[in-house]
Amino acid sequence: MRSRCIQQAYLLFVLTACAVAARPNIQPPDALPLQATAPSHAIATTVAFGATSSPIPTASSPVIAQECSYHSPSISADGRWIAYQCQSEKAIFVLNQTSAHVERIPIPTDESGSRIEIASPVISASGQQVAFVLFVFKSANDQSGSLRDSGDIFVYDRNTGRLDRIPANLKWGLGGNYEISISRDAEIVAFVDETGQVIAHERRAGKQEIVSADGLAPRVSADGRWIAFASSEESTDGVYNVYVFDRHTKDRQLVSVNAQNVAGDGNSGIVPFHEGVSGALAISADGRWIAFSSSASNLASNSALTCTEYFSQKRRHCYDVYVRDRIGGKTERVGMAGDGDSFVTSISADGRYISFQSFAGNLTSDGPNRCPLYENMNCPDVFVHDRRANETKRLSVSTHLRLDNQVSLEGRLSADGRFAVFLSTYDRGKPASRFYFNLFLHDLTKNQIKPLSEN
Repeated sequence: MRSRCIQQAYLLFVLTACAVAARPNIQPPDALPLQATAPSHAIATTVAFGATSSPIPTASSPVIAQECSYHSPSISADGRWIAYQCQSEKAIFVLNQTSAHVERIPIPTDESGSRIEIASPVISASGQQVAFVLFVFKSANDQSGSLRDSGDIFVYDRNTGRLDRIPANLKWGLGGNYEISISRDAEIVAFVDETGQVIAHERRAGKQEIVSADGLAPRVSADGRWIAFASSEESTDGVYNVYVFDRHTKDRQLVSVNAQNVAGDGNSGIVPFHEGVSGALAISADGRWIAFSSSASNLASNSALTCTEYFSQKRRHCYDVYVRDRIGGKTERVGMAGDGDSFVTSISADGRYISFQSFAGNLTSDGPNRCPLYENMNCPDVFVHDRRANETKRLSVSTHLRLDNQVSLEGRLSADGRFAVFLSTYDRGKPASRFYFNLFLHDLTKNQIKPLSEN
């Protein structure tokens, strides 16, 4: 039993923190003269990989041929541009999936050779800007063992080559400490600083606004007006709820409520794991629709099923996916109650489509996604739910390609819900044997999966 618990714990760790490197045993200096790896006026170098004759790569011809474990995909509004992180190279790249070109984003470095860690790449709606988090540590030769727990946000303009630095004091560690979000034009950047405050930063004005004194995983609407986040600030029992902050009126609204406006009796908007929590919520373009995960039992009329907590082995209600209509005042469960935990990853601009990842095996007719690595466990898989048609679909299954018995994570939708980029351990049909991820693109209109990388 103990061995299985450890396996489950590791699998959930991969689910929530696969983009985070191991905590280094080094100390950063108090201040570093950071420089970009490319001239500030230059556009990042563009390198072509693979054939460019097809608008979208064929299943047999992946675009990217890097030796890399891919993490943290982000997709532009039209699905053309995909930003992703290559942890082994400590680099961020942007793929143009219509021309099969890849460009490397300049990352600031220190002349002394200090170690860096990058995280949370996010691409703007047009694909012009890429925001990311950077931590800088002292040289690995320093064995002092201490560590500065803060980092900054950078926004790179791919058209002008300009690299802007936002002093953010983000906290190093696992979980939702440095999840960032940007508006469609990257003018508004939301983050959580090292004190736990949710901050909204206006880039042109250089102003920062405190959205909440305590919070996690902020998500900005496309127009930059609304910010959704999870917080336990107003809870007497430590339960996380989901709120939306209006930057115009300064009002804050509780949205993880049922039809009677009663708050959920379980955690909402978070993914729990052994070193903290990460975010599981999303906001539509106009801020009307808020998707979130919750272990509450009182948000929908039909009861949630029971799951086992992976780390404590305690029984509790499963995390299901819900959507709150802030104008209509309604909360609905997305699809059926799952027999495993489900965590929101994105929502389309109009709130119709919601992507999430789940351990549940009863959400679709093609049954559970069994894990060859772990006995009696489902692999986490990626799904999209069409609220208008009331249909749930596995992103890892299409008419010509099935990514069965693999770990699939981090599905991200384009604004119109047509494209979804996601990660999977799938490698030419081989059984999953390690946690190295490739990139895939699902065209939901054509029901086709296109491999974008070959590891």
